[in-house]
Amino acid sequence: MKKLFSFLLIISIIMTSLSALVSCELTASEDEPSDKKGKGEKAEIDIEELIEYLGDVLGIVIDNAEGLFPIGRPDDPDDKEHTDTVIITPSPMDYIHDVAYLADVVYTRPDVNARAAELSAVAESIKECTDFDEALALIESSEEGYVEVSTMYTYSELESMKDSTNEYWAEEYEFMSGALSEYNKALEDLFVACAQSEFKERFEDEYFKESLDEYADGGKYTDELVRLEALEGELVAEYVSLDPSDTERAAEIYVELLKIRRQIADEVGVSSYLEYAYDGFGRDYTGDEAYELLLKLGENAFPVYYEIFYTVYDILASHSPSEVEIAEMVNDLYYLFESENELIYEAYSYMLYCKLFDIESPEEGRYEGAFTTYVTALDAPYLFMTAWGDVSDYLTLTHEFGHFFDAYANFNLGESLDLAEISSQALELMVVSRLEGILSDDDLQYLTYYQVYMALDSLLYQSYIAMFEHLVYELPYDEINLSTVSAMAAEAETTIFGQSLGLGELQYVIMQHTVAYPFYVESYCTSLLVSLDIFLTECDSTGDGMDIYLDLITGSGESEKQFKSELDRVGLSSPFEQNYVVNILNELFYHVTGEYYYK
Repeated sequence: MKKLFSFLLIISIIMTSLSALVSCELTASEDEPSDKKGKGEKAEIDIEELIEYLGDVLGIVIDNAEGLFPIGRPDDPDDKEHTDTVIITPSPMDYIHDVAYLADVVYTRPDVNARAAELSAVAESIKECTDFDEALALIESSEEGYVEVSTMYTYSELESMKDSTNEYWAEEYEFMSGALSEYNKALEDLFVACAQSEFKERFEDEYFKESLDEYADGGKYTDELVRLEALEGELVAEYVSLDPSDTERAAEIYVELLKIRRQIADEVGVSSYLEYAYDGFGRDYTGDEAYELLLKLGENAFPVYYEIFYTVYDILASHSPSEVEIAEMVNDLYYLFESENELIYEAYSYMLYCKLFDIESPEEGRYEGAFTTYVTALDAPYLFMTAWGDVSDYLTLTHEFGHFFDAYANFNLGESLDLAEISSQALELMVVSRLEGILSDDDLQYLTYYQVYMALDSLLYQSYIAMFEHLVYELPYDEINLSTVSAMAAEAETTIFGQSLGLGELQYVIMQHTVAYPFYVESYCTSLLVSLDIFLTECDSTGDGMDIYLDLITGSGESEKQFKSELDRVGLSSPFEQNYVVNILNELFYHVTGEYYYK
């Protein structure tokens, strides 16, 4: 039985693809930016000139949550002609998971309070139990309720993501989001009872497969915490169902959530909500370490990004990426992974054979990103993706399949969020060179530069969002309002970039992670740096980066994998080391230009 965290299963439920946030269609121009800055020093960027240039020549809108300088999507993917192709159904293999189909799951709103009462009764019985087998049987008797509550929550979320205009699923998702807190409290009672039992070690070794030490001194849940988290869940569900243009209500929701989360931090006795969030994400580094890393990224990454933009502009601007059908893309990756690695191929085959994916073109109400979740009743991952109809979809699907592969290989056992994001981002970075022979030479060259450009774009934008969260969650309760929150966004912008980029004061409500999953995005920064390290190793020697990636995903054997210790185990440095950021940026710059930025 895995924990239902108060974060609503964040680690496995929503892992949004960075590459899904952007796609690319540029128009060639003979105009070029002027006054390029020298290498090796912090660029004194004429930001007004750059913004004007990006807007006039490329049609890029700066006030957009999809990145610093996002490149526009195709105007209307639904207008494109589609060929009649079908996603293959592979022959079954000897899968490590049981064959299971989401179509076999029938949604019924569970009586969450009754299931919570059952769990609490089991916890009380374990306290009195003197026989291990009897105690174990009691825990196993509660599994049905756990599976029901977890699965129905995930099912309602999936349906609401498919169509946010469907009032029934919006209501069900909001109900499940609010009801989980009561069940989490009962689940924690069970963990505490097991942690304080004379059979603690046997419970850990023979059932939970993870340590119960954190529950040995009791739990955190009080009736007030249950109430606060129920309110939090309901507000998040309302935000998810909002029309994307309703930023006014989104901002109001965000301010309300900040106040609730300040109260949550006070209720559990921590100095800041950051501490509470870090514990939920399983991080083995401190907020101070993350803050220093963000400062290094702001100081060093922006000038490198600026220089690479000029370097790759002509290639990106002169090529319109080819359209691609969903079935063609899915099938191409099937044959690619068939020749790559046995376990990766098995996981991809399993996904296709069991139809554990939803990949469709954009339509009204459909969530425009991509994510991977885990369906407890099936004991299997599930992939959701909105495809935009060009070759960048190969990157998005590979990113999300990286999450699917990780969950498949490890049966969704606990790991830090930072490690989880390496599974997606590293595989995405390494896939482009393997598309040779599948894509045209022009598309391959385009994606080669596009992925580097977007990696830096995402790294910087996520750094800005993460810095904003570090600042805004330090606000005292009585100072939380729209004005002070917007001021924190402006301060984060100048802290990371040294100047205002005109990003827009409501960036924090446009990006779903900021509203729904506080302190998630800084894991994109740590994991992307490590993913770039793996990618550069692969560029130097084909296969070496993939070997490190596979070892990181499958080689530990531990049920609870920590970020720093796992990096050390596979021979990778930590992004918190003194010169790590500069070294990675320097090698990336050399990969693109053949020169080093920092001499």
